[in-house]
Amino acid sequence: MSIDPDTKPVLTPIPGGFGGNFALDHGDDIHNRALAWLKTIPYQSGDQVIDLGCGFGGFTLKAAQTHHVVTGIDITPECAVPFRKTMENADAQFRTDIIIGNMAEKETWQKTSIPPGSAIAVMAFRSLIWMPVDDLKKTLTHAHQALQPSGRLWFSILSNKAPCISDHQNCLPVEKRHGVILPKYQKALNMLQPVTPYNLEEWNAILTASGFNLVEGKTHKWHIKGCATKA
Repeated sequence: MSIDPDTKPVLTPIPGGFGGNFALDHGDDIHNRALAWLKTIPYQSGDQVIDLGCGFGGFTLKAAQTHHVVTGIDITPECAVPFRKTMENADAQFRTDIIIGNMAEKETWQKTSIPPGSAIAVMAFRSLIWMPVDDLKKTLTHAHQALQPSGRLWFSILSNKAPCISDHQNCLPVEKRHGVILPKYQKALNMLQPVTPYNLEEWNAILTASGFNLVEGKTHKWHIKGCATKA
């Protein structure tokens, strides 16, 4: 099944925010550049790609189509069946898996059976913004440990320059804070976790403290996007 990189998923807006351009800004340049970079790396046995906050596996499948083994991590249990259905519906068999768990916890990364230093890439597109800073730092530490010396962390996070930030607070249930948004949770307004926006300097400082060098970082529309390597 061919995947159009410009195809944008339709998400149901949540009352009070999180809809429109924010939810639909998906097939943008950072995703395409990450995929193009993956295509330049010949697959070697043991190579892994990790997709943080994989949701239903749309981007995971695109990454797998570069002929790499891709493991998605998501905290939302309801993602597992749709994720596997996404893979089953593809014309070819791709090497993918999904792990349900909190990506800030060491036990979740252990479930992946990915040896330290074996991942060529960790992809984190709009999944880190739902995390408290302490959890974010733990997640970046695990990502750093998982990456090969030449591996890359590709990311997009919410910029504090995004318009109407207040409209996008309280968007996601606490226990689902870096998973996909499911209709059954959209009205649980008493269980919501605010997003955490950053400016580029703050984000660079967090990456540096976690052992990364920022290779590229720019503010584009509502997001800070780019990639980093191990220091």
